[in-house]
Amino acid sequence: MLMNKDDEFALRELKARADIHQVLARLARALDRCDRALALSAYHEDGWDAHGSFNGPAAEFVDWAIDTQSSHFIWTSHYLTNIYIELDGDKAAVETYVQVIMRFERDGRLYDLAGCGRYLDRFECREGLWKIAHRQVIGDWNRVDPIVEQMDDGLIKQLVQGTRTPADPSYAYFPAKSDVLAPASA
Repeated sequence: MLMNKDDEFALRELKARADIHQVLARLARALDRCDRALALSAYHEDGWDAHGSFNGPAAEFVDWAIDTQSSHFIWTSHYLTNIYIELDGDKAAVETYVQVIMRFERDGRLYDLAGCGRYLDRFECREGLWKIAHRQVIGDWNRVDPIVEQMDDGLIKQLVQGTRTPADPSYAYFPAKSDVLAPASA
């Protein structure tokens, strides 16, 4: 099947959108699993992250985020929802809605911090790789709920338990990050 220029353009645009979506999912996964190498693979080497109380180079952000999550939270989950992408050649403006749930302990009680916000990302495609060049985090709302009761019997106890490290069972389901640094096809 021969493609005309419009088809080729549309295919390149779809590929760029898919690559950007994969980077976003990879970074959320990396932060929840405290996987430094995987998190760094989402940013360009000179990437920047403005994340509320942290504003600086992406590599330093990753270290700060993993340290903060490991020392303050029992569990974290990042859920990405609406992803709006405007492509402009080898650059893209991306707004991603995010919901986070973070469990922590205070004075012997468990709490869940739930919040919603948005990531405003500037993506760039360099050497065939779409990655984050700059991220600004926008906070929209949050709340803290005490854990009154947990279901820890029956089916729940029989589930394989996840971990906050690359020892998590999900890592056995995916190849050794072979797609992380593969350049986009032209």
